[in-house]
Amino acid sequence: MSKFLIGIDTGTTTGFAIACDSGRGGKLQEIKSLSITKAMARTIELVNEHGKDNIKIFIEDPRKRTWFGDADARQRRSGPGVREGIGSVKRDASIW
Repeated sequence: MSKFLIGIDTGTTTGFAIACDSGRGGKLQEIKSLSITKAMARTIELVNEHGKDNIKIFIEDPRKRTWFGDADARQRRSGPGVREGIGSVKRDASIW
């Protein structure tokens, strides 16, 4: 039986990817940007269709990220929304 691997990239829009792994490496089936609620609904559909034992979910966890590149410089140019964006990504990861 094939296992389905779901990759979640949190953010303003949720990056959503599905790969099917039949034991010889995964093959990408689907990749798209969705709202967080649509990504969750799609995940539930796959669990209902294939069973939770055949699904593995990989979620980017930005709470473990310590480097933010040029966020300070971008904040000086664009305002505090830059840091707020980082916070919303962390919030979405904790929701998952």
